[in-house]
Amino acid sequence: MGPPGFQDPENLHKPDESRLDKIERLRAECLGQQGSGEKHGDPIPKSNSSDHVPPHVPFPQRLRKKQLDTQFSKFLDIFKKWHINIPFAEVLE
Repeated sequence: MGPPGFQDPENLHKPDESRLDKIERLRAECLGQQGSGEKHGDPIPKSNSSDHVPPHVPFPQRLRKKQLDTQFSKFLDIFKKWHINIPFAEVLE
C-alpha cells in the first residue's frame, strides 16, 4: 500500500468487474431493442446531424453571381425561342 489516494499500478489497468457486468447488461438491452425493432419491420433511423449541415461558403457573392449568370442565360434562351415563334405565328395568319 501507499499513501491515501494512491492506486496500485497492478490494479490500475484491471477493469472493475461490476462495471463490466453493467456494460454487458446495457449492451444486451440495446441489442434486444434493436432486434425487436427489426422483427416488427420498424427501421431504426441513424442520425448523423453533421451530414445534413451544408458547409459555409467563404465568398457567397461569387456563387450568387454564377447563379445570376445561369438564370440570365436561361432567360436569353427562352427569349430567343419566343422571338422565333412570333414571326412563325405571323406567317400562319
